[in-house]
Amino acid sequence: ELIYSDCGFIGKLRDGRIISSQVIEKHSIKIDKEIGVKGYFNNVKNELMNPKKMVVFRTALIISSLIPSMSKLIKKILTKKMILGKNKIPAMFERRFKFDRNGLIIIDKIDIFDNIKFKSLAIGSDYINIYVASAKTYQEANLKEWINLDKYINELNRNKTVKIERIMR
Repeated sequence: ELIYSDCGFIGKLRDGRIISSQVIEKHSIKIDKEIGVKGYFNNVKNELMNPKKMVVFRTALIISSLIPSMSKLIKKILTKKMILGKNKIPAMFERRFKFDRNGLIIIDKIDIFDNIKFKSLAIGSDYINIYVASAKTYQEANLKEWINLDKYINELNRNKTVKIERIMR
């Protein structure tokens, strides 16, 4: 039985941008008596193709199928733009995992380094930041509710930091 699913933080800023901690980048990972990970939040870009972009894209695909080196170049550009091309924002997260007799303790810390303001914040149970064909299949995590962290928004915006502690038994 799945007791917990966590795809990282997802939030909305007051200026309308969607941000997430779920990105492909080199997060700082530390393992000793506890396990810790630290990284930046990033803007989430959900670009959709308009008809003009789609025609250009399909034409490029047809041409690239005839020229292998061009095909590799297009794949590299798409990977960089659609998967790896996230923009860091001046906010960091840190997550630590500690085991004790009470269970698993998860300690999250969020720090803001600029004048950004959060409007909403959650821990997603089935959120996907990048398109992966196999990631859209049904999984048990789809039934888990997201953890709403909006009760911490005022403290985070006011103090530019917040610490959230949870115990999994």
